[in-house]
Amino acid sequence: MVENPTINQIPYTLESGILPIGHLPWLTDLAYQGFHLSYIPMNAAIVLAQLFALVCVLRVGWLKIASLMYEALHIGIFILGGLFFWPWIWSNLTVWWAARTAKDGLSWNTKLACIATTLLGAPALHINPAPPLVWLDLADSRQV
Repeated sequence: MVENPTINQIPYTLESGILPIGHLPWLTDLAYQGFHLSYIPMNAAIVLAQLFALVCVLRVGWLKIASLMYEALHIGIFILGGLFFWPWIWSNLTVWWAARTAKDGLSWNTKLACIATTLLGAPALHINPAPPLVWLDLADSRQV
């Protein structure tokens, strides 16, 4: 959480010309200063939100809330940071779309499959070579 200076993505995406708020210098500066003051607590909140993915499948209501929360997170990252995570946005929308029709909840087989899939994606298990957190896969966007 401390080793992830997400504030560096603002100058990088600004210089690259892909920062959506880059044409508003006052807003870009405000976002940069805000990130500078709060990136550690924001990183902690993001880790907690990611860990919530393990349990949100236990209740359909939690799943819907988590999907919308992840959407807001990814859209906020795009607007304030210039990184467009469209595959995650698409994925979260499909989860929300599927969950919105589930009136009786999910079966235990489905819940266990979702939790197992999330855990099997954990790099600590050495099954999937993905980074432990997506932001570690974006090192180039944090280096200026």
